[in-house]
Amino acid sequence: MNMRAYYSIVLILLMGVTACDQPSTVAGAGLELLSLQVTSSEQVEFSAFNETLAMAGSKGEPWARDPVDIVRRFVHWGRGQEAVLLFKGEGESPSRYEFVAISNGFHDDSVRGERFDITLEADSRQTWRVTSATTSWRCWPGRGHQSYGTQPCS
Repeated sequence: MNMRAYYSIVLILLMGVTACDQPSTVAGAGLELLSLQVTSSEQVEFSAFNETLAMAGSKGEPWARDPVDIVRRFVHWGRGQEAVLLFKGEGESPSRYEFVAISNGFHDDSVRGERFDITLEADSRQTWRVTSATTSWRCWPGRGHQSYGTQPCS
């Protein structure tokens, strides 16, 4: 299939939620997290991760060839009760992907969730690397901002 643009919500996971048997509840929660405004974000250092990624690739580790697995490792997936991963790549075999990775429902008294915006690019040998990464977070109600931002939660 020839696609001009490829959009996909890869994972909408709601772990530990009692209404998991209701798909509309899961999809609705994922769409709600994706629709929250990002008021500010900060750069995330990724050079050390790229070194680890290059080493894994040279050893033939499968995760180093899979953009979704790369992002999941980069964001330390699984910290919250809810998670959404959205990505976009152009063409049949993209050499560049843009990801949004959101974890929500942290077991923390002030920070409710975190959002990462990540770009991956591959060279002609399909060796992937992170080329940009930013993060922002949101607070629990009564503890600060409900949109994604970089202001401290109280």
